[in-house]
Amino acid sequence: MKFSSRMDLDISSTLDFGNLRLIEEDDLEAIIAMEGMIAHARNTDIEQYLCYTTRLDKLIPQTKID
Repeated sequence: MKFSSRMDLDISSTLDFGNLRLIEEDDLEAIIAMEGMIAHARNTDIEQYLCYTTRLDKLIPQTKID
């Protein structure tokens, strides 16, 4: 489905808040730990990270990898 503007989007029909749930504490801790490890790796090995993302950009030009 493609929208020409944000006004065309009917939010009530696309969002289903009935399926929302809280994240379990163990899952939340794992997510926080992974984000911390990723941030640390990016900050300590920034040159290698930039080289790696440059290579990926050449291999997969239409995909943004964060």
